[in-house]
Amino acid sequence: MNVFDVYSYISRDMERVEKALVKNLASNASLVPLVGQYITDSGGKRFRPAILILCSRALNYRGRRAIDYACVTEYMHTASLLHDDVVDEAKMRRGRESANSLFGNKIKHPRGGLSLREGFGDHGERR
Repeated sequence: MNVFDVYSYISRDMERVEKALVKNLASNASLVPLVGQYITDSGGKRFRPAILILCSRALNYRGRRAIDYACVTEYMHTASLLHDDVVDEAKMRRGRESANSLFGNKIKHPRGGLSLREGFGDHGERR
């Protein structure tokens, strides 16, 4: 078994994660959907969401929360990459112009945790 077999095994869930990543970018902060869409479209392996999906399956959980939390893990990872790019003043990320280079460092804001709090808002309150 190789990594492609693993991704194939969870492909339906990962498709749901991709759709949810885009859907959940809605925000009252005008730059969040714009920057979020740009970063989400840049791709990546989605390794963290895949691990979360695999762990939920190993524990025999098949509910909606696995998709929700897989999105949260990807948003957290993406936020850390964006933060690194802003701090390092990076010009490129994954072969494309970095979000901070394209949108300017106005995306670095004292309330930068806003999108992270929004990401946890709906998901963190469910019990």
